[in-house]
Amino acid sequence: MTEVTPHPDCPFTPKTFELLEKFKNSSSKDFYLTHEKEFKEYIEQPLQKIYRYVAAQLESEMIKKLNLKTNELPKTTKNGCQYNLYHQLSINIVDAYLFINTVDTELRFGLFISQYSNDKPRFITNTQNNRIKEIILQNTHILKDCHFHYSSTIKIDKINFLADWLRLIARQNSKTKNIQVSTHLELNKVLLCSIEELVIKIKETLESVYILFLAATCDDPIREINDYLNPNFNQSRMYFILGLRYYNQKNYKEAVKEYDLALYQTPNFLDAYNYRAKAKTSLGDINGAILDLNQLLLIQPKNAEFYDNRANFYRKQDDYNEAIQDYSQAISINSNYALAYYHRGGTYLEFKTKLKAIASKICESVVQASSLLWSTFASKMLPLIVYFKNWDATQKVIDDLRIAVDLFEKEKDVDNYEEAQRLLNTIHPDYSEPDFSVIYQNVCSKKLQISESVLRRYHLALKTRKFVILSGISGTGKTWLTKAYAEAIGARYLLVPVAPN
Repeated sequence: MTEVTPHPDCPFTPKTFELLEKFKNSSSKDFYLTHEKEFKEYIEQPLQKIYRYVAAQLESEMIKKLNLKTNELPKTTKNGCQYNLYHQLSINIVDAYLFINTVDTELRFGLFISQYSNDKPRFITNTQNNRIKEIILQNTHILKDCHFHYSSTIKIDKINFLADWLRLIARQNSKTKNIQVSTHLELNKVLLCSIEELVIKIKETLESVYILFLAATCDDPIREINDYLNPNFNQSRMYFILGLRYYNQKNYKEAVKEYDLALYQTPNFLDAYNYRAKAKTSLGDINGAILDLNQLLLIQPKNAEFYDNRANFYRKQDDYNEAIQDYSQAISINSNYALAYYHRGGTYLEFKTKLKAIASKICESVVQASSLLWSTFASKMLPLIVYFKNWDATQKVIDDLRIAVDLFEKEKDVDNYEEAQRLLNTIHPDYSEPDFSVIYQNVCSKKLQISESVLRRYHLALKTRKFVILSGISGTGKTWLTKAYAEAIGARYLLVPVAPN
């Protein structure tokens, strides 16, 4: 295999395909049992992560018909690891299914109809019906990377590819056994994709072959195809509006019921999840609200507001670690998200206060304990207690609140600006950041020249990014600028010499 540098957001690694190759060559259950931990880490968990996003983002009618659950686990087969997406009423393991499959050389996804299933003759019968065939041809838009699997020496017209393929499959003496339409991504291409790109490719392929899946699994595919092409979104919207009315009346129980109905009709209805989470919060069901935010983030994994909202719920549960991680994720998605900085700063402050209080109580308990308990545990516990008691996040609080204040001011969000400034003053009452004009005058007074626009860029970069690199040849004033700026704002300054390499 040609060496490639995997995309930093790719869920798979070269180790994934190395393991699958060894597994294929061994053809032994013992190999899986011996390497079970590695299989879970490098194959099963990455594939499960992809499946969860796909299962949440597919068209609503597909989610309902396939009865998709985001907590499903993949199945290990003799060739690799696979998810099979069945019809919700299917009980036969060889029925038609949509699949996502990783093997030693590639990632595959698409439609499979076994030669042993009742779905194959049903598919052939349905596609021989001119009306059904016409609906399929008009509404099935297969992606150019999809492979149509068939066994025949007859050439297929590229322009009428789908029609010719259906005709070949339906021939009485057709040599094609299993019916399959799928996309195959070679492992190097897989490694170069982010998880978001892989999810989009899989989602597009599964949606493009879904009408063929309905033709194989439904006795009345016309009705099923019409339901898929014309989903009853208006009804779910009606439930949502009714839920919103109850929500505004503070009748949260009834609001949740209406949102439940809306989500049953449209399983990926973002607004219904969002408002149901808010209603559950008002009812005190924080865990339920977090579950709704989890689903929202499966549907829209790059939504900073959803991360901020979920972090707020974690904070209500005193789960500060998860809250800080989510606030940080929101900031990494949108570095100008003022509320996330404000909330994270407040969480650091709250965490610091509670941690010190808990450490003090433990310390008092240890001191008052029996001499035997003291002699046994004191030497081990005291250093830990002292560490937690002295843990100080003040600088993190100040940094986040300063950025929030600046961003709220730019957004002209007066209420949040005043609240963030008030909180900042309680942490750092003696400090007030000077206006930029004062900073500029102070820096210029150091006898070296710098344009106002350059200093402003440096000023804003430091306020929005905690790490700023100044490039340039030696002697151009890089060190001078950092020192002069620190003095101008009254900040602590530390110069650390490092080697050029």
